[in-house]
Amino acid sequence: MACCSRAVRRAAVVCSVAAALGWAARAEAHQGPQSYCTVLTVPGGVDVEIETPLEHLTRPLGQSARPSEATVRARAPELAAKIERRVQARTALGRCDVEREAPRVVQRDVQSLTLLLRFYCPEGSVRLENAWPLELDPGAHSLCAVDGAAWVVRPDSLTYEVGAPKTVQATLREFLELGARHVLSGIDHVLFLLALLVHAAWDRLREPLGRRFGGVALLVTSFTLGHSLTLLAAGLGWLILSTRVVESVIALSVVLVGVSNAVQPRARGRPLVAAGFGLVHGLGFAASLGDTELPRRAAVLALLAFNVGIELAQLALVLAVFPVLAYAARRPGYRPWFAVPVSCLIAAFGALWFVKRAIGTDFLPWLGG
Repeated sequence: MACCSRAVRRAAVVCSVAAALGWAARAEAHQGPQSYCTVLTVPGGVDVEIETPLEHLTRPLGQSARPSEATVRARAPELAAKIERRVQARTALGRCDVEREAPRVVQRDVQSLTLLLRFYCPEGSVRLENAWPLELDPGAHSLCAVDGAAWVVRPDSLTYEVGAPKTVQATLREFLELGARHVLSGIDHVLFLLALLVHAAWDRLREPLGRRFGGVALLVTSFTLGHSLTLLAAGLGWLILSTRVVESVIALSVVLVGVSNAVQPRARGRPLVAAGFGLVHGLGFAASLGDTELPRRAAVLALLAFNVGIELAQLALVLAVFPVLAYAARRPGYRPWFAVPVSCLIAAFGALWFVKRAIGTDFLPWLGG
């Protein structure tokens, strides 16, 4: 989720180019005007950020000395159009469409003009051409990082085979599968859902099966609404809480639902309880994405696909488990001999996980948590 800062990307560019070319050992006294670019493959294309020091814009602006910041800002649209003409991308199926963000003057090591170009490409391997340095000076070059790989743009090296970016469809499929796997591998989420189903199978036993399924649908929908809100908010960085706190509260939710099953056979407001705990579980789902960077494009769609994967896995669990529980609940001993013991066992697991997560210990690792 976290994107590298521009300073980190700049360091990566310089270090990767230096390593690739043995720059430190073979540096020349003067290498001419130099700009930087960062190229990232994203779903459906590539993002290219060009960064040019102001002193290297003398020639494109037709001036005899370093242009002032005010001049560069005033003529930034003109410079952006020049860059867009000199930086292009295409696949075997044709040129990539391009959108550009508003150019900016920023202060890093030196004052620089930066421009982000977003290329939307037909399927296939993308070939990038960057002739912008030649607009500055015939001997100019850029230091570029293409997904971390080094590329020095010189008169004899104007094109680079970036490779085939993932399609948006492939990215969404990846996040959908990731969401489903997270539910099925997350024992705390599974047991929380199972505790809800154990109670729902017995609750309102005299009502028709269809209406009881409606009650289950309301429970799952409430849980879904809750975790969808916090998953999107946390996934987009709008809501940040300690992972340790979130995981501890998730474990506590398992305890409370299990205990409620055992001591309150006719507990009311279960949909509200499910929605409330869903808010916390959504933060847990978002935390599971911590090592998976959302695509720079389609971030919201990726989160929605992840959420859909969660829902499909939950639906599969409900369809597999609830009919069996509903049939078993018709037996006289269902509550005292099954529902209560299972709920107490679920609560015990939740209590163990709560202690482990709250104090940050790893005793009994075979029990998970």
